[in-house]
Amino acid sequence: MNGAVPFSSAPERFAIVDAGTNTFLLLIAELFDKTLTIIEDAHRIARLGSRASASGSIGQEAIERVLQIALHYNKLCQQSDVSTLLLAGTAVFRTAQNGAEVFSLIAKIFQLPRVYTRILSPQEEAQLSYLGSTFPILQRSSAAALVIDIGGGSTELTWGHGLQPHLWSSTPIGAVKLWEMVQAQRLSLDEVLQHVSAQLALVTPPFHSPYYAIAVAGTPVTLAGIAYGIPYTRWWEAHLRTLHREQVQELLLSLWNMPLEARCSHPAIHPDRAEILPAGAAILWVIMELLNLPALTVSIYGLRYGLLLQLLQELKGVELEQLQLIDTRVSATAR
Repeated sequence: MNGAVPFSSAPERFAIVDAGTNTFLLLIAELFDKTLTIIEDAHRIARLGSRASASGSIGQEAIERVLQIALHYNKLCQQSDVSTLLLAGTAVFRTAQNGAEVFSLIAKIFQLPRVYTRILSPQEEAQLSYLGSTFPILQRSSAAALVIDIGGGSTELTWGHGLQPHLWSSTPIGAVKLWEMVQAQRLSLDEVLQHVSAQLALVTPPFHSPYYAIAVAGTPVTLAGIAYGIPYTRWWEAHLRTLHREQVQELLLSLWNMPLEARCSHPAIHPDRAEILPAGAAILWVIMELLNLPALTVSIYGLRYGLLLQLLQELKGVELEQLQLIDTRVSATAR
């Protein structure tokens, strides 16, 4: 495609809905010429995976909760003149007995000119999370990178160079599933760390190359918020913060021993994330131990951004190396 040709000759707005095991996220962006401007990045915690591991199905309370959020997101999209929306489902829709049925109910909420839907495979989830996480940081670089994405129902590790993923792994251990196991079996922290280590060791390559390590999703963003005194209402300020392994260990020990009421009232912790945060912190610390990572960089981007970039490539012929991302929430150092 000729680089002189604009990707979009008139402003056009696209939306991504990332339906996860714990969170339900909406991203709205405008493409004009070769510029992609972030319009909306909304976060809600639907907890679709709550008790799904034990029952095998998404519960009615969680279904009603997510449908209400979807109605709100549909209204936001209509108010923002979104022309195209992609709804993507992750781990809970792959594993729950009624996952496909619930996914269809959610899809019917969105009344827009063009609506696409897909339930992602673990490989797609890993690779698209890698793309979305590395694009704002390594867009024009070929540096070696590792992206860590701790979800509610699974954890993905993806290695690559620049924007190109080369190796990925996925394990069905996420913050929601792990915390429910902790509660059901009354596991100690040592038992949790042993369990997570054993599971991750099965899917973690036996090498420790020097990679630029990037961690995305709610766990690292919240841990950075605690470490740097960032309130959860301004979660995007965690972008590009550094978390050292010793910090993560200290935060894990503190959170594990902190009463739920104290976690819920902590200014850096969203009350709806407070319950499962110790489990997410345990997963992150084990990964850093297994891979001998002295530190990592926190990113507020991730899967939803990878989905958006892929959608724009497919529908508009966007060439990523020529695309300019504008996000007024973050400083110029994010580019």
